[in-house]
Amino acid sequence: MAHFLTAGGGTGNYTNSQLDTALRAGSASVGCRFDVLDQTLNYLGQLSYVSSATVDMDPTRLIPGGLRLTMLPDPLLPIATTTPFTRLIRPWFRMRMPDGGVAEWPCGVFVWTKPTETLQGVNGITTWDVQLGDQTHLLVLGGPGREGFSVPTNQALTTVINTVLQLALPYAPSLAGVTQSSTLSAGPLSWNLLTSQQPQAKPSGGIGDQIVGGSGAPATSWASILQVLHGSLGYMPGYFDWLGVYQARPMPPNLFSQPAAVLFYANATGIIESGVTSTPNLSNVANWVMVIANNANSNAMQSYAIADADILLPGHPYSHAKTGEYYRIIVSDGAAGDQQTLMARATSELYIRLAGATDLAMSTHAWPTIEPWDVVGFQLPTDPTYDTARNLLSKGWSMDLFTGLMAHKLSRITGT
Repeated sequence: MAHFLTAGGGTGNYTNSQLDTALRAGSASVGCRFDVLDQTLNYLGQLSYVSSATVDMDPTRLIPGGLRLTMLPDPLLPIATTTPFTRLIRPWFRMRMPDGGVAEWPCGVFVWTKPTETLQGVNGITTWDVQLGDQTHLLVLGGPGREGFSVPTNQALTTVINTVLQLALPYAPSLAGVTQSSTLSAGPLSWNLLTSQQPQAKPSGGIGDQIVGGSGAPATSWASILQVLHGSLGYMPGYFDWLGVYQARPMPPNLFSQPAAVLFYANATGIIESGVTSTPNLSNVANWVMVIANNANSNAMQSYAIADADILLPGHPYSHAKTGEYYRIIVSDGAAGDQQTLMARATSELYIRLAGATDLAMSTHAWPTIEPWDVVGFQLPTDPTYDTARNLLSKGWSMDLFTGLMAHKLSRITGT
């Protein structure tokens, strides 16, 4: 999806075209600032002593978003009295515009924990290093507890996503990032303190498919419940965007014909810093996916759906028609309540697996509104025949907030 550079930031009266031109100009005065918020997102002030900061996104991680800070102790966060998880940090990337004004973009919302302290013996100065996760950290730590969490038959699954977010977060969350769907649950769903209804691990590595620390079984988390719901809807794995708003979005109807949200060029008006490194990654490739309805409700649908690359993507280089072999994946779904939903999940799984067959890496100047699963176009000077078949799927990035330099992780969307 396209993300306007004017959305959500302190960009004032600048147009999207003006911001696009400034970001692609090749040189600009850039910087950052850091808001400190309480649990309800009320503003408390700004950090004063940050010397380096990197924000990164990897939607295949348990906690997709991260913020690393090196700083001096700050009076807004006294280490002896600030309880972990009760403060939030919102970083901003800033750029001086040609007319002397400043444009800035929020870079997520991150949960404060505890820093590593280093005492510099020579001068007696203490420095802090801290690695923070985004609000997914709260979804991973929290869960329904001993009372469990239940969903009745014929409940809209996106309504359940809304409810989970409202129960899990300590503030009233924006639901603007949840694409509402009329898809209903097949039968009653329930999650106990320790659930047997574990999420299906996706090749894209959605939230909730890893276990952190210790030898005991983890309690059911809100994150694992959300992953089940996303999977049954055929939605992309959930994440919190640059604005700190949770995103639950369907896979495009045809990922392989989706237009690029942004084009990156390596020329005078481009932002690519280096060449593109391409690495094959065939470990999760599948060209045939079956999703089987599997709900214990006796009245629930008993059916299945098949996504076959020969039919959905005829001529794709990894299809059965081209390779002569089927690479099959079978998924059990306990929530989907109709044939259309089963098919949406099968198609989503097929697209993600085929789009991830080649990993790419490249560095660029700042582009502060790119999001996971965005389709990104690129062109190198030696590649004058650019077309949409050379699109990439954004799989994450790391951005230095003091310089604006970004390192991207992408997958090549192989064309038909």
